[in-house]
Amino acid sequence: MVVAGAKLGLKTDEKVCIIDLKFDKNQALDFAENTPGIYPGYHMNKMNWITIVLDESVDDEMVSELIRKSYLLTD
Repeated sequence: MVVAGAKLGLKTDEKVCIIDLKFDKNQALDFAENTPGIYPGYHMNKMNWITIVLDESVDDEMVSELIRKSYLLTD
């Protein structure tokens, strides 16, 4: 998905690629607030979803692990 950076609270209105992932219930907001490149769910329940900006601010290994975890949570 591509969104305007300002919608995520970024200082730019430039479009950025994102991925929304399910996260541990009621831990998503805290995780997002303390992890650079990860934000509360862009258009989902912010208590259960995170949004990752795919701009290399989060390393590929972490993104892959979060995708795996999201898959298991939605299975």
